[in-house]
Amino acid sequence: MSVTIKDVARVAGVSPSTVSRVISNSPSISEKTKTKVRTIMDELKYYPNMNARSLVNSTSRIIGLVLPDNTDTFYQNPFFPTVLRGMNEVANEEKYTLLLSSGNTEDERLDRIKTMVFGKQVDGLIFLYSKINDKIIHFLKDINFPFVVIGTPSIKAVNSVDNDNEDMSYEVTSQIIKQGGKKIAFVGGEKSLNFIELRYEGYRKALEEHGIEVDQSLVFNEFQFLSNVGYQLVEKLLELPELDGVVIADQLVARGIRSGWETAGKEPIPMATFKAYESHKTREKHELFMDINAQKLGNSALSMLLDIITFKHAENNTQRYFQEIVEAELVL
Repeated sequence: MSVTIKDVARVAGVSPSTVSRVISNSPSISEKTKTKVRTIMDELKYYPNMNARSLVNSTSRIIGLVLPDNTDTFYQNPFFPTVLRGMNEVANEEKYTLLLSSGNTEDERLDRIKTMVFGKQVDGLIFLYSKINDKIIHFLKDINFPFVVIGTPSIKAVNSVDNDNEDMSYEVTSQIIKQGGKKIAFVGGEKSLNFIELRYEGYRKALEEHGIEVDQSLVFNEFQFLSNVGYQLVEKLLELPELDGVVIADQLVARGIRSGWETAGKEPIPMATFKAYESHKTREKHELFMDINAQKLGNSALSMLLDIITFKHAENNTQRYFQEIVEAELVL
């Protein structure tokens, strides 16, 4: 038997109208009461019918953007502003506003997303990342709220836009091998992020298909995507004898590694990474990369979300999910 708003009101010791105002994030309700009622809603697993509410209320014409845990990465990494540029093109054309949502932890971000959703502040959400077992995604699926993930989700039946990360990594690793590379390191990042696992898988497959054994001492993970982190990783890379290539999963980390490698005065070796924008004219010597067309990722993600929002409001619709792969370009 499903939980109703009256059940929440009874357990919380308030009236059903108070629960309704909490859901709408009414300023007439104190923060103490809001916290109490929302806690009861979570405990009882009560989720308002957002579809029904949206049909009888005007839309906000605001799209929420869900940022990753570490906001330093967001502000410094060229991937994010490039994606935002693509989304902004569509938002301007369709007269939508973009609203950022961040937090230091997943729980903080979940609380803010609940406020945005229950307060009807946004018509839909776009995730600028994809990670394993994301609480926010599970919450949005439970209430059937429109969202799109930029990345490859770890669960099925989710709308998403991404590159083929495994294939891209396979291709750049194969290129290093063609240049004579045999002892090739993989510099990943946060393993909870799905694209890191996919890019590692492409690296692994390329090595195995060329008869090269995968050496876990050449694999580096669990660090932030920041240039100074890449610079610091050079010390570990220099300890590896006969290293003759590196696949670097993040562009900003790659920038730091190149800088540290040059500072150490070492002979250049092939280094491959994945870039958020076309930078052919500023390409470094011995550099090869995949242009992941991040602006197109952002453009496609928002276009998809607006189509989903329109589709959900149409009569006699059935649940559908969309996945789009944006082509990347190998630059040698």
